[in-house]
Amino acid sequence: MEASTPAWNFLLNPPGVERAYLEALQRHFAGWGGHAEFVWWFRRPVGAPAADLLVLTTGGDTLVAGAAVTYRRLGVGSERQELAGIVTGAWTAPQYRRRGCFSELIERARRVAGGRGATLLLAFCSAEQPARAPLAKASFAEAEGWHIPGGGGETPPDRRARRPSNADLHRWFHENRVGAGVDYPTVEIFAEQALLNHPLTRVAEAPGGLWGVLAAARSGGGTQAVIAEELMPDPMAVAAALGVWRLPAYTTDPVVAAKVPCTRSYVFGITVGEETPPPPWPARWALHMMDRA
Repeated sequence: MEASTPAWNFLLNPPGVERAYLEALQRHFAGWGGHAEFVWWFRRPVGAPAADLLVLTTGGDTLVAGAAVTYRRLGVGSERQELAGIVTGAWTAPQYRRRGCFSELIERARRVAGGRGATLLLAFCSAEQPARAPLAKASFAEAEGWHIPGGGGETPPDRRARRPSNADLHRWFHENRVGAGVDYPTVEIFAEQALLNHPLTRVAEAPGGLWGVLAAARSGGGTQAVIAEELMPDPMAVAAALGVWRLPAYTTDPVVAAKVPCTRSYVFGITVGEETPPPPWPARWALHMMDRA
C-alpha cells in the first residue's frame, strides 16, 4: 500500500530535461540505450502530437520520478479513429518508491493527454510489474496481451526478390487486421516504426500468406509485426510462424497465446481530462510488438 503523496513539484517538458530523463532511464532499465534511442522513442515524427515528458521534483533540480506520454492514432472501427496517449518510460528513484509517485504521474498524464486532444490513455503492463496495481485502479477497462519470449532464434535470410514493398506491408497491416490497432498515416512513418529500413531487419515469409517483420537484437529485437496478405489471418498459422522464428513477440490474440509459450500482460484504458467520459472500449485488439513503442 502506498503512503500519501508528498507535495512534489510537477513539471511538464521542463527546458533541458532530456539529458536527465535519459540518464534516469539508463539507471532504471538495463540496456535502455543512448541518445539515438531517446530520439526514436520520444522525438521523431509519428503523425500525432509530440511526446510529453512529465517529471516530479523535490523542489530543486532532483528528479524524483518521471513518465512519458507518446501519442498515436488508433483505428477502432471501419471509419473511426481516436487519438490515444500511451504511458511509457515511467520510473521512480529507489528512495522515493511506495510514496505515490506513479499514481500522481498517472493523474497528471490524464490531464496532459486530454489537453492534447486525446480521448484515452493506454498503458501496457506485464502481470508481475508493481505498476499494475495503480494502473488497474486508474483504468476504466483492460484487455489481455501476451509477451512471447522466443527461444533465441536467428533472423532468417531476407530474400529481397520476394519481399513485399514497404507500401504493400503498410497497406496489408491496416486493411487485414482484425480488431482495434495503431494507425500509421504514411509508409515512411510505418517503416520507421517497424524498423523496416534497418539493415538488420528481415521480412520473412510463412505459410498462410503471412509476413513477419523480424528485427535483430542490435536493432530492437523481436517480431515487430506479423502481417497477413488477406483479411482474417489464421491465428494457428501465426502461432506456427512464431514457433519457427523463435524471436520475442507480442500478441493480443488468445488463440495465438494458447499455442506458444508466453506470459500474461495487460492493456489498460484510462480516461483523460477532468470529466471526460470513457470512450467505447474495443471488444478486440490487434496489437503487435511495434505498437507498444
